[in-house]
Amino acid sequence: MKLLLLSAAMAVLAVSGNCLAEEPATVDPALNGRWFAVSAEGAGVKKTREELTETKAAFVFQDGELTVERFGQTRTGTYSTVQTEEPQQLDLVVTVNGQEHPLKAIYKIEGDTLILCHPKNKGDRPEEFAKTDTFLISTYEREAK
Repeated sequence: MKLLLLSAAMAVLAVSGNCLAEEPATVDPALNGRWFAVSAEGAGVKKTREELTETKAAFVFQDGELTVERFGQTRTGTYSTVQTEEPQQLDLVVTVNGQEHPLKAIYKIEGDTLILCHPKNKGDRPEEFAKTDTFLISTYEREAK
C-alpha cells in the first residue's frame, strides 16, 4: 500500500512539474554574426554612434557562443533565446576573470538591426522596450558580409 501511494505521489509530481516548466531555451540563428553597437539610451546612459564606434563595441553571436568586444578586448560567454515569448527573450552569460555575469534582455531583429532592452546592471528582465531609470535600449547593426 505504501508503495502504491509513493508511486501515485511521484506520478503527480512528475505531471505537475511539466505544467510549471518554462519555455525551452534555444538559439535564434538570426542572431549569428557580428553586431556593432550604434546607440544606447536609458538608465542614465546616452551613447551616440560616434562614441560607440570609438569603443569598438560589438557582440559576436554564433550558435550559442558569445564574444563581447570592447576597446580591443574580448570576453567570451554563451547565450540562449526564448523565441516563443513576446517580446523574445535573450539570456547572455559573459565570463570575466573566471566569474559568470548573466544579463537578461529582450530583443528584436529588424532587417540588419538588433535592438536589445536590458537592465544597466544586474536585474530582472524588462517586459517591454522602454528606456527607464533601470533599463536601457541598445541598438546594433549587423556587419556587412
